[in-house]
Amino acid sequence: MEIKLKHVMLIIGIITCFVFIVSFSIYYVQKAIYTGNICNCTIPIPIIILVLASLGLFVGSFTYYFMINKLIKVEKKIESTKKNLMTFTDLLVGDEKRIIKFIIENKGKVGQSSIVKNTGINK
Repeated sequence: MEIKLKHVMLIIGIITCFVFIVSFSIYYVQKAIYTGNICNCTIPIPIIILVLASLGLFVGSFTYYFMINKLIKVEKKIESTKKNLMTFTDLLVGDEKRIIKFIIENKGKVGQSSIVKNTGINK
């Protein structure tokens, strides 16, 4: 699967920002609790909890959508390439055709012994 480095870095950056915001908010709430100013906070604690939960859902949904979208594109590209290669095999005849189809079906990761065993063609 081919996901570009810039996309991975973008996702890591978003998750890192989310973790930073959560860490900073935890520090803010902890400081308010220790000083006894829970009710006199600039931002009420229940709102902080709602904001963090919403932000977490957003980051998780965005990451999931982004990764699934990329994986679907890669799968479509693989299927398109496989279809084109299968069309190419129509130009071949006999043993060559069977061997090439077997290699395509196994994504090019087969050894000679596997080809001989599964196609019944002599070494």
